[in-house]
Amino acid sequence: MRLSLLVALTAGCVHAPVPEARHTVELAAHTADGWTLPIRHHRGAGPPVVLFHGVGFEAVGLDFGVDASLAQHLAGSGFDVWVPSLRGDGDATPPSEDARFEVSIEDMARLDVAAVLELVVSRTGAPEVLAVGHGTGGAIVLAAVESGEDRIGAAVTVGATLEGESRVSRRLARAARLSVRQVDLDRRGKMTSWMGRRSPVVDALTNAEALEPAWARAIARHAMGVVSKHTAAEIGAGLPTAMVDVPVMMVGAEFDQVSSVEAVEAHCAMLRDCTFQEAPGLGHLDAVLGEEAAEVVFPWIVDFLATHEAAPDALLASAK
Repeated sequence: MRLSLLVALTAGCVHAPVPEARHTVELAAHTADGWTLPIRHHRGAGPPVVLFHGVGFEAVGLDFGVDASLAQHLAGSGFDVWVPSLRGDGDATPPSEDARFEVSIEDMARLDVAAVLELVVSRTGAPEVLAVGHGTGGAIVLAAVESGEDRIGAAVTVGATLEGESRVSRRLARAARLSVRQVDLDRRGKMTSWMGRRSPVVDALTNAEALEPAWARAIARHAMGVVSKHTAAEIGAGLPTAMVDVPVMMVGAEFDQVSSVEAVEAHCAMLRDCTFQEAPGLGHLDAVLGEEAAEVVFPWIVDFLATHEAAPDALLASAK
């Protein structure tokens, strides 16, 4: 029995909060500049949905355990779900070792999104996909659409308006100035977790008072990654507010210290077709991972995507 399972059970949890992928197929997208991006695929009969993780939060965070997985929740609701590991994720393979430290959000929006969508569209025959992005994952989706990416029909973002004024943004900016090549959230999280202490990184990214200790330790061990010096500086300076015409739902979490509820709501108000939702009692990470997210946020996402999926006639036309 895995140690993480024992920790979860002794903490009083019924289900162990550990990453567990079921019925997935591993594929890979290849970017124009040489990155290899593995993709988990949860097969479904419905329209394709692509989940984009944020910087420093591994793709596994969106596919984390049966009861807490956004990917598996969407697949269980009938969608065809794709979960790529973008550049900077520990599972993504760079063209060179130096490239691992040269990750930028601009390249993620320009190159990673295009490569992933090319694979998904070619595999499914769908004319467009639905996208869900968390944190910077949401920011790159909107940036790609703003730049002309026309294969995204509708999008959901969770905590994706990064104005550079948040507590975490300021910390990342300071860490970027002090670091040589990257900020290693993964190592910091694991060290405190295995020592039996709560991770200050995870506490800053969740509603620590409401999050079960076992969940906090599991997130620290399995879902935290690294942030390149350049990307940390980008987030610290704030990302441009993307203006898009596709339907969007923006979710802001009450205790999000990365993307404030006020910033998300203000961004949504600027868009032509945007629905705003506030997730009470949740922070940045636990808005897409955990039992509370599964009860509150996941149903919002399912309802929005179901309303905006491509019309059957369009799907049939693309298959001819």
